[in-house]
Amino acid sequence: LEQRVTDRTTALHESEERFRAFLDHAPNLAFIKGLDGRYLYANRPFQEAFGLDHQSLIGKSDIELFPREQADQFQSNDHQVLESGKALKFEEIALYTNGPHTSIGVKFPVRDGAGQIYGTGGVVTDITDRKCAEENLRQSQEELRQHRAQLQDLTSKLITAQEQERQRIARELHDDVSQRLAALVFDV
Repeated sequence: LEQRVTDRTTALHESEERFRAFLDHAPNLAFIKGLDGRYLYANRPFQEAFGLDHQSLIGKSDIELFPREQADQFQSNDHQVLESGKALKFEEIALYTNGPHTSIGVKFPVRDGAGQIYGTGGVVTDITDRKCAEENLRQSQEELRQHRAQLQDLTSKLITAQEQERQRIARELHDDVSQRLAALVFDV
């Protein structure tokens, strides 16, 4: 019996190490919080993004770690997940050590072996670069729209000027030719 307990304990530790190694090398931020909102786990990218170490993070709540507005946003989204009992996607803005970042976070209820919810988990993907690219694209499209409007305006003015010049030339030709013909008729 002792050998089976030892084997299972060893297998559990190995499984936890695989889980930790996998998430510590993932590009996304990942975490697990208890029902009380205190962090039970956060991977290395999460710790690096917020300038925290394992000791200063585990057992703390969002209010203790982040600016009030950011903590309120995180907690509100966590409550929605717990109330719904299913995974939900959120766009969140968080202050990392190198400035504000926009992220898409998938938060989900974490269940025990009996299926009871004991916390929330999350995987967060930084989309700051994508948001900047979208904003640059939006600005470029607006500039293009403005340039197109200017081009249409200039084209309209050019067509109007051409038409006026044609009319002027036609009047000159008509008046000049008519006068010369009349003079010729008189001369003849």
